[in-house]
Amino acid sequence: SLNQKRKRTYALKVIENKNKERNLNELKIASKLKNSNINNYYGYFLCKEDNNDYIIMEKAKYGSLRNFTLNILKTKNNCLSESMLCYISNQILNGLYHCHKCKIAHMDIKPQNIVICDIFTAKIIDFSISIDYSGKDLNEKIKVPYKGTNFYMSQEVFNRNIIKYKDLNKIDAYAFGVLLYRLAFGYYPYGLKVCDEDNDKIIMEKIKGKLEIKNERHFSSYFVDLVEKLLKININERISIYEAMEHPWIKGAQILNDEKE
Repeated sequence: SLNQKRKRTYALKVIENKNKERNLNELKIASKLKNSNINNYYGYFLCKEDNNDYIIMEKAKYGSLRNFTLNILKTKNNCLSESMLCYISNQILNGLYHCHKCKIAHMDIKPQNIVICDIFTAKIIDFSISIDYSGKDLNEKIKVPYKGTNFYMSQEVFNRNIIKYKDLNKIDAYAFGVLLYRLAFGYYPYGLKVCDEDNDKIIMEKIKGKLEIKNERHFSSYFVDLVEKLLKININERISIYEAMEHPWIKGAQILNDEKE
């Protein structure tokens, strides 16, 4: 839709009745988050003609990160160069860190939930299954809801483990690690294949195995080190989003951004 006065184009997300609770949760959470790497949400309305609600969102020029790599950059195997991946990763982490400062866990980080706007700005979208734990004691425990996208779900999500609220951010950290791995090498970690996607048992068995990074594209040792720390199966060994932001591979991207400004 087009705002004629300001000549601004918006995106509309349809909320069907069966998904209304999730999507209203998205609007409620997203409206609390104001950050350059989180997509802007402007409100919602009910359309009487189809009885659906619509969320009004900022329109991303290049669509999702998945669309960006496939159709805009036309990269081989849906991969990014190390420099481009580092540049975008810094922005995703900035958005996630803001979420976690606001005590919100995204719970479904993947390329489809990152959009690319003008001047290659990455922004996080889709907070429909996010968890708002503001006001909670961070040491209080929660049974992890079984939700997310299979290949991006950590073992504690599959097992519905009981963890502390302060560790919810490490679920996002794991998913971010899978995203990095997938965009770097063109396939999923732990030997996961597309045919496994709908078989929870196979996925759980595979992610208990040893992480092997073949690194055919010769990414730096800093990158490999970050991915290994994000994809730790044991949540107590896995680094947090804040720790990822402090990692040397990400710090390099932050220095480049500072120089551009």
